[in-house]
Formats: sequence, C-alpha cells, structure tokens
Amino acid sequence: MLSLTVALAVSLTIGAPGVAWSQDPLSPGVRRAVERAGEAEVVVALRSVAARGLRARTSAIAEERDRVLRSLPGGAFRPTQTWEAVPGMRGIVTAAGLDALAGHPDVVAVSLPGFGTAHLAESVPLIGANTVHTGGNTGAGTEVAVID
Repeated sequence: MLSLTVALAVSLTIGAPGVAWSQDPLSPGVRRAVERAGEAEVVVALRSVAARGLRARTSAIAEERDRVLRSLPGGAFRPTQTWEAVPGMRGIVTAAGLDALAGHPDVVAVSLPGFGTAHLAESVPLIGANTVHTGGNTGAGTEVAVID
C-alpha cells in the first residue's frame, strides 16, 4: 500500500505536459538532508510523457527513466523503486547525484518521501460521511487512499 501511495503522490506531483515548473526542482530540505547524512532517500518526479495507450506510455516512461539514470555519475543515485506507469522513481541520492538530478531537463521535482496529515474533524462533515454512516454504509472492509 505504501508503494501505491508513493506512486500516486509522484503522479500528482508531475501534472500534465506543458506545465511550467520552477527553476529549482529540489523541494525544501532535500539538500540539507543529503549534506547531513551524505546521502538521502528521495522521490524523483520526471517530466510527464505524452504517449497514447498504456504500452506506449510505459515504454516512454522507461526510456525517460533510463536516460536520466545513464546521465548520473556512478554511485550517485541508487534506485530502490520504479513504477511502470508513473514517470518517477525512488532511491538513495548523494550530493553529486542531487546536483545532476537538479540540472537534468527531464527531472521536474526531487523531494523527501513523506505524507500529509489527515484532518478528519474537517473532512468527515464536509463529505457528508455521517449521513452515509447513518444509512448503514460504513465502508467496513474497503481500503481507499485519498491524496489531497
């Protein structure tokens, strides 16, 4: 489930082709984490691919990911997780790898893995969950991931 959550977060971070990105793809705290420990686990979001059909999309994503990995200095980034249909990857990066990723045109974001905080006190009434629960539908046995 954690893998799916990270993949969804990457895909939502990436957005659509043609979106203007900031000059610096590094999220706050990434460089500091690498400087502190010599390396850090990061999630790398790659430029969104415009390919029609799942087979074409997965092929384009693999090509883009491989192109980025080949451009990095040896040992600068060790992938720990990749996704077929999401243009991104997770891995351990060094300072040299971080600099190379930050300057690569196919990299749109490099961030520390992390998750937001749920605020059920506000969201449950907003979506009318109490009304649904009163009707007998509690969602028991159902797993849902919501990324807001």
